[in-house]
Amino acid sequence: MKLSALIGHWGLESGEIRQIQDCVWEVSETYILKAYERFSDLERNVQIMKVLRSMDIPAAEVISTSEGTDYLCSDERCYMVTRKLPGAPVKDIKEVKKLACQMGQIIGRLHLAFQTCEEELDFWDNSLLSEMKGWVKDELNKYGWSVIAQSDYETAVSSLEHVYDRLPFQLIHRDVHFGNFLFQEGEFTGYIDFDLSQKNIRIFDLCYFLMGLLAGEEALRPGKNEWLQMIAETVAGYESQISLTAVEKEAFPWVMENIELLFAAWYTGISDVRCAEDATKLFHFVQENETAITDVLKIVSV
Repeated sequence: MKLSALIGHWGLESGEIRQIQDCVWEVSETYILKAYERFSDLERNVQIMKVLRSMDIPAAEVISTSEGTDYLCSDERCYMVTRKLPGAPVKDIKEVKKLACQMGQIIGRLHLAFQTCEEELDFWDNSLLSEMKGWVKDELNKYGWSVIAQSDYETAVSSLEHVYDRLPFQLIHRDVHFGNFLFQEGEFTGYIDFDLSQKNIRIFDLCYFLMGLLAGEEALRPGKNEWLQMIAETVAGYESQISLTAVEKEAFPWVMENIELLFAAWYTGISDVRCAEDATKLFHFVQENETAITDVLKIVSV
């Protein structure tokens, strides 16, 4: 079905359609149309946005079809329309560096909201440790440990396993990067894209965000000392909302390392050698700076 006919189910058939991402279109500069291959991802997004909005948390409004449904399925895809939130993702690296503390606060407020509503939401309990000992290990082993030494993998997973049962577990976003958080003139305006949300260790979101700051173009990445300062600012912002435990702070570098191993396995599996190697480089960077990371976290004060 053509998109122009599809959006007629929301009464938007006369709207101008502009593609802004793969499977995402802006309609009349007011609405967002998103296509899903997996219904479970759409359902997850709808559930979370509705509950967060009921708590006055800035998430997009789901627009019902003329038939009164939250989505429409056509040609083996499902489609959802939401009202466009004000603001846009931050792309200017200068602004990114200024927003670390604010992002910590924003992630903390989202986690508080998740703690309040997670019993209302039906999401699977996922385990980073189980992923590492399962498909991640299988994938790396299948390719003969070509991007990472097996000994490095075992050390990182063993370190995480040592503390894993003591790490607080809750509903998390799971895809925390600046593309999924909207700002307007420096002010936060909304959370988007809950497709990957799941129950997992809560510091996953913080560690994922902080590693993402190193994953862009090399010329735009923060230097080591600048990144360590951004860790301190992000965690200070988070702890203005939720206090982290001593074990969580100890575990930061191990969670970061395992996230990069996960990426290395994923990219190896889809034959993206360059991205797999980039993930491995970040793994070794964290490995070399474990003490510096934990030291900066010890002196974070709220």
